[in-house]
Formats: sequence, C-alpha cells, structure tokens
Amino acid sequence: MKFLGSIFIFSIVFLVSCVDSRSTDENVKVIDIDVSQFVNSFDMSLLLDTSKCSITVLETTENNLIGHVDKLSVVKDRMYVLDCDNSIILIYDINGKYLSKIASRGRARNEYTEIADFYVSENRLYLLDNMGMKLLIYDLFGQYIRTLDISTYWANGVFAINDMIYLINHDSDTQHGKYHIFEIDSNSVLVNRYWKCKEMAGIGPDMNVCSSIDGEFHVCILPENSIYKIDTSSCRLDYKVNFVDKNLPTKYFAKDLRTLIQEGVVERYILGVEKIQESQNYLFIYFRYNGELHTALYNKLTEETIVCGGIQISSMYGIGLGNYYVIGNDIYEVIDANTFRILVPEIEKYKKRNDKYIRKLEKISNEISDEDNPIIIRYRLK
Repeated sequence: MKFLGSIFIFSIVFLVSCVDSRSTDENVKVIDIDVSQFVNSFDMSLLLDTSKCSITVLETTENNLIGHVDKLSVVKDRMYVLDCDNSIILIYDINGKYLSKIASRGRARNEYTEIADFYVSENRLYLLDNMGMKLLIYDLFGQYIRTLDISTYWANGVFAINDMIYLINHDSDTQHGKYHIFEIDSNSVLVNRYWKCKEMAGIGPDMNVCSSIDGEFHVCILPENSIYKIDTSSCRLDYKVNFVDKNLPTKYFAKDLRTLIQEGVVERYILGVEKIQESQNYLFIYFRYNGELHTALYNKLTEETIVCGGIQISSMYGIGLGNYYVIGNDIYEVIDANTFRILVPEIEKYKKRNDKYIRKLEKISNEISDEDNPIIIRYRLK
C-alpha cells in the first residue's frame, strides 16, 4: 500500500473506460473498458458521503484472532467475517463486539473440510465446502442446523433468494450437466439450471464472481465476460463487458493458464472479469492485465464511466480503500491494525490535530496493538 500525504492510494490500479456503455439489444448493455485510456487519479470522495463515515474496531480476544479477512458480510446489524487462514467465520455485532464463530473443521457430517464461500440471507448462513461436496446451514448466530449433500453438483460459490439456494459453478461437469448456475431447494433437489457452460480455460476464480443488491444477483464468469442477472423468476443476460482490443480471442478459451503465459497471451489480452461488486448506482468490475489487478467502475444511472490510474480520498476521512467490500450502498474498508497505526501519524501531519475525527483516530491507534484484529471503516456511497 502507498500513501501520499494524508491521501491513501489504492494498491491496485483503478481503470475504467471513458466510452459510454452501448446496448446490444433492448435489455443488454455493453460496458466498454479500454485500458489505454485513464487519468492519473480519481478522487473517490466525489462518490462518497463522508458525513456517514464510521469506524469500528473488531474486538480482539484469545478466541477470535483474525489471520486475514477474505470476505465480509453485514446482515441485520451483525458482521460476518471469513478468515481462510484459520478456516473460520467470526460473528460480531455492528459495534465490533465479538459474538460467536463457526469453527468446525473436520470430516463429520456437521463439519467442513474447508470454506470455499459463504452467504448470509435474512435468516440463514450457508457455508460451502466444495472439497467435502456439501453445504452446511446455520442460523444467524452460527448455530448448526443441517447439512445438504451437493455431490451431484459442483459449486465454487453460493447465494440464496428466499428459500432457494443457488450454486455457482465455474466450468465443471456434473451429474446435472455443465451449467454455471444450479438452483436447488432446501432438500438439495434440483429446481432449475441456468447458463450452459462453454468450453473455457481453467483460469477462473473460485469465488467473488457474484454481487447482489435488493434481492437480485449478478454473476460473471471469465472469459465470456457476460454478466447475468438472477432473481426469483429468471436468469437473463444484463451486461456484456467489452475490453475493446484486449478481449481474449475465443481460440484461447480452452487453453490452460500455463499455456497462455508461455504463448505470451496474458501480455496481449485480458483473460476476463475476475470479480464484481455493486451498489445501487455503481458496478465494480475487477480484472488483470499484464499481471496487475485493475478495477472498472460503471455508473448504472448515467451509463457512463470514469478513467483513472489510481484512487485517492481527499476528504478528512482519507484512510483510503484497499481490501473493501460493497454491501448495499456502503463500502466497508478493512485495515490491518498495524497498517492503521502507521497511517494515523501520516494523516496527522496534514490535518488539524484538534479535529474531532483526528482525535478519534489517535484514540483508536493508542488503544490497539499491531497484533490486534482489523479496523473497519464504513463509507456511504451517494
């Protein structure tokens, strides 16, 4: 991570096309992302209501030490943190107080081999163990309810709408065919299947290809770069991502990553979308080019884009963005305790020390140690 004065800059490059999205038909929009067009920096403060900023310190105890935050979910005033280092899910209240955790690694029916993904609905927590080929279901307090056998499917990710469960499959063949989405009921019975897989290289991510807002989900799997919307009634194409002259030619779709590297393909083309997040008004699209992770931001309302080579936050809440999660219309930035303690003195150099916000940062920095659990800063998107 880098910082310049009081402004913390992304450790990844943030790129978006300056070309407006185009419609291929009445319902599908094309998002053009041209990596050759960008400005040096974009001030994220233009999109944030910094008056809604809040800081939460995740409580540190012997029972809830976090190795790394790999996923964050916020539902009904609770925070759910996935720590893949320790293969656990920790549950906190909205103020950061530790409540409980899911830590049942093993081979019994009510245990998991590893956590590939998890999703929290209004009344259930779904834990995906794709190695164990099962889905464990818990209540919102982390109490085990039951296990579903999903061995006839394959899942890299999971989400739910009402009582229906959706398994995201990158490109594996299954007993129910080769589809990207399997809709199953609470008894693991197949209800529907969507989006038949095309022949693809084995280069896809295991998770982070799904985003949600207001009960609707978007799923995008590389290298096709089609973003499908899924709700209670259908699965339909919503957006098509176009990397202009950097789209991966279809002749490379079936080749593995090693071959693509050896043939220099990854230097000439973008393999595809690796991750998406969204708010009510914005769609965040992440991809790699020349070994670097980039991000594209699409404005759903104006259907316009912005180009930049880095993100700055010039407001008084300028800790910055790095490991962040878009949930509803909020952005939750997760900052390691030691990084937070390094950044606070840098901010103090360029802000008035009697500012209420600066005093709060100083107080938190003095109360925590480098080994404590992360700090979460919540920003509100306009």
